[in-house]
Amino acid sequence: MDESLKRGSDSECRTEFVKLLGSDEWDPSSFAFIIRDFEEVRIPRTTGRRVVMETSKMEESVARRLASAYGDQAYRVGRLAVQGFGRKILPSHSVMEAELVYCVHNEMAMTVLDFLARRTRLAYLDPKECLDALPQIVQLMGEQLSWTAERREAELDATTDFLKSISPPAE
Repeated sequence: MDESLKRGSDSECRTEFVKLLGSDEWDPSSFAFIIRDFEEVRIPRTTGRRVVMETSKMEESVARRLASAYGDQAYRVGRLAVQGFGRKILPSHSVMEAELVYCVHNEMAMTVLDFLARRTRLAYLDPKECLDALPQIVQLMGEQLSWTAERREAELDATTDFLKSISPPAE
């Protein structure tokens, strides 16, 4: 900022008029179209050695949150949910695996901690449940980013340390 002032560039700030990703075609009622267009999401279930795809209805609360968080990009997340990433990351929260996949490929989420703490805030909302689900989260993110076993272990360790550091003390 100081350097630009020295150069005589004292134009008005334009940040107020810069649109964020997802805001171009966002509409407050877009959640209804998400529910309509992605009525059923696909969730993989393991039975023995087989993986079976089951379907589940997208809840209105999930569609509303997707529309609010991703704007007109929520359709991209919805498409991932119907392609097999419809399972919730944590059982008691509405964030889906589709969001992790979307954030990795479209928002440069490169670490588990980035996704859990910065993108979704799940780390702060429920650190205990995040710890419980951490191996599955590391597995999915590792698949998306082609992580080595060493990188997966490092992500598991770093995220575990962080989640334990913010967890309330055991009673």
